[in-house]
Amino acid sequence: MAEPRNRPVPMSPGMPGPGDAVVQALKVPPHSVEAEQSVLGGLLLDNTAWDRLGGVLSERDFYRSEHALIYRVIERLIGDNRPADVITVFEAIKNEPEADLIGIDYLNSLAQNTPSAANIKGYAEIIRDRSILRRLIEVSDSIVNTAFMPEGRSVRTLLDEAESRILQIGEEGSRKADYLEIEPLLKAVVARIDELYNRDGGSDITGIATGFIDLDKQTSGLQKGDLVIVAGRPSMGKAQPLDAHIKTIDGWKLMGDLQTGDRLASVDGAESIVTGIYPQGLKSIYKVTFSDGRQAECCQEHLWSVMYRDWDRPRVISTTRLIEMLQCTRYKNRLWIETVSGDFGHSEELPIDPWVLGALIGDGTLSLSHSSVMFSTSSDELVERMDALVGYDMELVHAGAYDWRIVSKSRIAANGSRAFNINYFRSALSELRILGCSSNNKFIPSIYLEADKQSRLALLQGLLDTDGWIEKWGSIRFCTVSEEL
Repeated sequence: MAEPRNRPVPMSPGMPGPGDAVVQALKVPPHSVEAEQSVLGGLLLDNTAWDRLGGVLSERDFYRSEHALIYRVIERLIGDNRPADVITVFEAIKNEPEADLIGIDYLNSLAQNTPSAANIKGYAEIIRDRSILRRLIEVSDSIVNTAFMPEGRSVRTLLDEAESRILQIGEEGSRKADYLEIEPLLKAVVARIDELYNRDGGSDITGIATGFIDLDKQTSGLQKGDLVIVAGRPSMGKAQPLDAHIKTIDGWKLMGDLQTGDRLASVDGAESIVTGIYPQGLKSIYKVTFSDGRQAECCQEHLWSVMYRDWDRPRVISTTRLIEMLQCTRYKNRLWIETVSGDFGHSEELPIDPWVLGALIGDGTLSLSHSSVMFSTSSDELVERMDALVGYDMELVHAGAYDWRIVSKSRIAANGSRAFNINYFRSALSELRILGCSSNNKFIPSIYLEADKQSRLALLQGLLDTDGWIEKWGSIRFCTVSEEL
């Protein structure tokens, strides 16, 4: 029996040869040498063709480095109002570090092999398109490498970087501005200046007024060709439910009750005006609970200014990232946010000094059965301060032991006998609806909670001076049986 032998298989003309696969694997970046040569040759023949290129091309769009060099030299010569032909370009290239790459014969062939500059813009667009493809390949390769080696960066960060780099290519690729003649532009400018000069009223609004005063001041109205986007910045409470309580200058309001024109208290204490209300629809909402029991509701994109002991400054972190960090032992119970400054509130005159009211809420007797208000303390310093702040027509009278009565100085009649006198101090407490409160139901009147920061601090000082103390390790304590307090 004859042994089988391997025989060569005949190759048909349509079948790829072994060398084609090698060439295909090289993946030469997209480019067009012919288009590059045609653009350069057209510029050497006709320098005025430069105006037709507009802002379509740049030096980096050329694939071959010698072509990029020639384009750079031509651009410089034309920019200096000097002729750019074969001779002048060759002489200028001699001063470049890459002068040995290009000879006068090659420049001459560029000019001779290009029939005219008629289609130069079409050739330029080909070069530009191939350049965009090369940039896309370059960025894509970099994104792939980054995905394989993230170097500690989160997936969200990698996605943001990839999106930014891809979008940047799109922005650069949309550059198709053409040069325009100055005469028609000047006519339009003069007509616009004349229109603005002759407008009625002398208003600063040169476009279409939106009705939002601050926005109109910044934009001078909506102008032709402008895209004006009015957006709510992160951390502004866009995802707050309608039953959320919002701090306003005049007190608390529900989110659903806010109206255009309401004055809100910002984190930094500045007054913010509600200029518009826009429903946000349905969102996934998270409830964030803090160590002191307070809670806040927000969406997953909400940004927090978060502090950690090893950071020298706060970092802006989304709710999604915050959830991830709190699952790590390193960050659990070790992250905190700065509290609001508290620089808000009204500056209206208060009926009773804030410190006095705080001290009375702490150690005062506000019973209706007494004809005067009682204050109890063993501290001479507190007695002196109370006497100085109760009012010009009021004074403290010792009632025995540690008790003091707050009475009117004009309680003595002209003949020396006691006269009936309305105690305005009791009247003020009655109007505040705190007169008659026992220790179990004492509270802080809303007019004081909504007052300015200094007034609120003074009331808190009065509370702590009477029912507060500091432990030896520095902890501040306050004692009360009133749940509302």
